[in-house]
Amino acid sequence: MGQDNVDLGALDTRAGANAGFWLQLRHPGTNAPIAARLKLLGMDSQRYREKSNEMMRARQEELSRGAAQRLSPEEIERRNVELLVAVTVSWERLSLDGAPYEYADGKARELYARWPWIYEQANQAVVDRGNFLPGSASS
Repeated sequence: MGQDNVDLGALDTRAGANAGFWLQLRHPGTNAPIAARLKLLGMDSQRYREKSNEMMRARQEELSRGAAQRLSPEEIERRNVELLVAVTVSWERLSLDGAPYEYADGKARELYARWPWIYEQANQAVVDRGNFLPGSASS
C-alpha cells in the first residue's frame, strides 16, 4: 500500500492564524451575507495563546488566594469575550445609528456584549482552523 506523505507545510494553521482572517458577517435572521466584516486572528495565533495563558495565570492566582473553584456563567462569558477581543484586530462597514462604528478594543468588547449574534459568528470563526490554512478563501 503506497501512500503519499502529508506535507505539514500545507497544514500550517499558525501562520494563517497570525495573519488573520476576514469574517464576512451574516444576517442573524436570514443567514445571508451582509457587507460588514471582521478581521480576526485564530486560536493558533501568538496573540490568542498569550491572552489565554495570561487568563489561566490570573485564574491560578485567584484560586491560590481562595477564590471559589467554580466560575459563574456570567464570568465565563466575560472571559470568553476578553479572549475574542484580544484577537479582533479590525472591522469594516459597521455603523451605529447612522454614524461609522470604528474599530477599537473598547468597542470590540461592546460589539460582542451588545450583539451576541456577532460574538457567536466571530467565536466560531476563530476556532475553525480551516479559516487559517494556506490558501483558505479569506485568510
